[in-house]
Amino acid sequence: WYDVDTSVAEKQHGKWGVFDGNEVIVGSANWRFKGLHINREVGARVKDQKTAGILEEQFLYDWENKSTDKLPDIPPKE
Repeated sequence: WYDVDTSVAEKQHGKWGVFDGNEVIVGSANWRFKGLHINREVGARVKDQKTAGILEEQFLYDWENKSTDKLPDIPPKE
């Protein structure tokens, strides 16, 4: 997991997609031609309903709080 140092303004540059609530693609690549075919990036495909659920919850939290652009006081559920 990515641990954020709250004393500095850090952001994670990772991306993920959840498909059908059961499959996740997560990695560092921008999902454009250069990011997928030219740059050296890392990515993983995970088939796990629990992981997909966690990331869906995180997305919803991030979406609800997008205008604040600050770290949450309480970490998301694991």
